[in-house]
Amino acid sequence: MQHLLISNARFIPGANAYGMKKMMRNILALQQNINTIADDSHSTQFDRVKRYYSLLLLSPPVSRRSGIMR
Repeated sequence: MQHLLISNARFIPGANAYGMKKMMRNILALQQNINTIADDSHSTQFDRVKRYYSLLLLSPPVSRRSGIMR
């Protein structure tokens, strides 16, 4: 799940601070829902994903497909 959330972030067009905050909220909701369904606590670890999207909040607007500043 973590791999999918991180690797497909490049397909998010025009990501801004509001969108990244919304994504963080959705990740938390996903984590809570998976935790409710699964008994395995290891499957609900989204630390890497949270850290990745937090770093996107700090970075200047960059086209994630080409790496060119907008």
